[in-house]
Amino acid sequence: MSIVVDWPMVGRAEEMQVIDDAFTGKAGYAGVIVAGPAGVGKTRLIRETTVAFSERDWVVHSIAATPSARLIPLGAFSDWVNSVDAQPLNIVGSVIAAITASPDNAPVLVAVDDAHLLDDLSAFLLHQLVHRRLAVVIATIRTGLPTPATVAALWKESHLRRIDLEPLSHPQCKALLDTVLGERVSIRLTERMWDLTRGNVLFLRELVRQELDADRLTNGDGEWRWADAWTASPTLIDLVDLAIGSAPPSALEVLDLVTLADPLDMNFLDTIADRDAIEEAERRGLITVERGSGAGVVRVANPMYGEARRANAGSVREARLRGRIAAAMKSNPSASARTDPVQLGLLWLESDLPRDPEVFFRGATAASLRLNLDLTRRLAEAATAAGAGIEAQILHAQSLTRLGRADDAERVLDSLATSDQATAVWAATIMRAAILLFSRGMPDQSWAFLDQAMQTAPEVLAPSLQAFRVAQLAVGGRPVEAAALAESLDRTMLSPLPSTILSTGLALALGDLGRQKAATEIVEEGNQLAGSSPDAAYQAVGLNLVHAGSLVLAGSIHDALTIGGRLEEQWADIPRVPRTVANAVSGIALLAHGELRPACERLEVAVREAESRKDGSGLAYLLRVHYTEALARAGEYSEALESQHRMQTGRHNSYVCNEPARLHAMGWVAAAGDRITEAIAHAEMAAECARAHGQPAREVTCIQSLLQFGENQHRSRLDELAELVEGPRAGLIVRWARALAANDGNGLLEVSIDIEKMGDRVAGADAAAHAALAYERQNLRGARLTASERATRIITECGAATPATRAATTPLPLSRREREIATLVRDGLSNKQIAEALTMSVRTVEGHIYRACNKVGITTRAELACLMAGDPAH
Repeated sequence: MSIVVDWPMVGRAEEMQVIDDAFTGKAGYAGVIVAGPAGVGKTRLIRETTVAFSERDWVVHSIAATPSARLIPLGAFSDWVNSVDAQPLNIVGSVIAAITASPDNAPVLVAVDDAHLLDDLSAFLLHQLVHRRLAVVIATIRTGLPTPATVAALWKESHLRRIDLEPLSHPQCKALLDTVLGERVSIRLTERMWDLTRGNVLFLRELVRQELDADRLTNGDGEWRWADAWTASPTLIDLVDLAIGSAPPSALEVLDLVTLADPLDMNFLDTIADRDAIEEAERRGLITVERGSGAGVVRVANPMYGEARRANAGSVREARLRGRIAAAMKSNPSASARTDPVQLGLLWLESDLPRDPEVFFRGATAASLRLNLDLTRRLAEAATAAGAGIEAQILHAQSLTRLGRADDAERVLDSLATSDQATAVWAATIMRAAILLFSRGMPDQSWAFLDQAMQTAPEVLAPSLQAFRVAQLAVGGRPVEAAALAESLDRTMLSPLPSTILSTGLALALGDLGRQKAATEIVEEGNQLAGSSPDAAYQAVGLNLVHAGSLVLAGSIHDALTIGGRLEEQWADIPRVPRTVANAVSGIALLAHGELRPACERLEVAVREAESRKDGSGLAYLLRVHYTEALARAGEYSEALESQHRMQTGRHNSYVCNEPARLHAMGWVAAAGDRITEAIAHAEMAAECARAHGQPAREVTCIQSLLQFGENQHRSRLDELAELVEGPRAGLIVRWARALAANDGNGLLEVSIDIEKMGDRVAGADAAAHAALAYERQNLRGARLTASERATRIITECGAATPATRAATTPLPLSRREREIATLVRDGLSNKQIAEALTMSVRTVEGHIYRACNKVGITTRAELACLMAGDPAH
């Protein structure tokens, strides 16, 4: 698949206006000179200008200067040269006369592309056209290359207005891609393409073309996505080579050095490259120097330059250059404080230098602190192979475990089996237990393995092993036991990793128990510890996912939104699980807040990334539960059903703690299909499951959904839960239940306002809908209208669909059961199918249909179906 249409010109409206003003004399110039690097759209701008002014009946002459024509006097204007034997000035005069000849005195436009390539006589001719105002001129020049002095004088002496054309901005790049591809382009795709091309339209166009041809750029579900792996095509490399121009070899070597270590501290570059070559590379726009503290930081001006250079470089030369950079980094004492250990480790790993276990291990620990699993694994593996100690082996095994490569991790753990060091014994034990629990989904075997280890391990390891037992208990839906065990342990006896494992398990348990304040405190402690320990750093990922969930349960939704935004900023560029979890946390918070479209978008991305890894960790299942609920609340019934099926088939055995959430999501899917009896049944099961496992905070959310579905049989239980569960949610739900039982429209409206302030806007809409129905029953028409309008406003802003708001906005005089059966009639179910779905007799169904028809003044089943579908003809 290729793009064959001409790409539109995007983001150049301001420049076109400047050109128009210059051409029509409003700005006092004789024309415009457009400057910029190769590929930013100078030629396209000049072409659009000539087309526009041709349509205004101007006489337009287009000239393209070339390196070969530069060798010939007046080579660019050869089409107008009639004689080569005359004096040069006479030839110039005759060419000017020919170019400026105009029928009916129409204005003349001379457009010169790449004017920096003009020979001296052509440059003089162009100068005369402008200086004598014989024609309006538009010309382009490439920045970073020498320009004839006579051409440069045209803007320096203010004859021509100079426009410095910048590459497209990120929003302009997205707008162009959206227009060209004709469908929604994913945020990640736009970011990657802009990062690679830096808004260079020429590079962007060729990149899109090659990726379409290679089937790496694909359209699925109305959104364009780009595969992670790609290589530059020969055509793209040639384009980039042309853009780089005829730079001297010394400047190109500077570009090569920076390409291999981008960004590179100027102190290091100064020790391995000639200063004149560095300055030439900067002047030509091959590199940029960011001035700040110290000598500055050097970067490749456009990532495509590096791609082109690397495509033409040999592996031996690259290894040699990397070795030069790495050696400079390690040996330069004046800049050693700015040495990035990860960068140094990777350069050393791919260089021709002898293996250095210390360099590799320092890089691995730094990569671990940055949550980059892939780099941690590579460098820890290299450190181990180079002879590093037990700590490198443990870090290698940890990274493999977290990457979901359970078999590879266990092979590394086998090499630790002979070690008698307590750290190695503990690490191997915990990783094997974690593999069984998460990667293999075998909770009973994980429990038995840890039991056996605790019986045989030295006493000094007991607290650390019990820290993992806390996590097993919390994940297994036993929060009371998890919290009791955690609180019995002396955390000062634990090293960072078992301590953060304990924090994660305890935070999960405390969140389920409704002890939000204690959960937040333990999360803060765990994050501080993770931020300072390479071993424990990765625990921050799960810890923050757990924290967001507990905040939502308590009703601290604005705090959850804050965490989601922070993680998106911090982890957006960290590959694999951190980026996935950042999207997920943001999506979970947005779901709770009722921003359903962005919630669905973020959760869809997170689920897709998690499922693509097939690591068995259960993360994909956990996120699928949230995504299913988000789709259902958004009214995407068919999509929610499909997601529910995938949720059920992908169910992870170890996450017993998540059973209430799974059942709760199924309740919302049923509600999206107006199957209220089924929705209530699932929410009832979810609440009972939470109660059976001692998860009062989860039970509160399930009972809240029952209220939203119109079921209010748990008032006494809510009073008990409000005593157990901290945070604003439980108390508001108690008030909601009481007002609903009392048919108190005013009370329900107050609850709607307060629960919206809490952040749960969908629930706020449902409470307003309940108020409208209460007012309707009391024949308070004005109050009913006010409450109904509030419910409609909020639910529309959320992009949600709920049974309560549907009932309030279409106030038919039907009971809940009659409305449910009428909805199933609308969906095309027969009376027998309805009876089976609702577990009642066919005769009872027929009776409900008969009474529903009587109440709304119709006589047939078909009319009832049309009425429920909103058909205005009935």
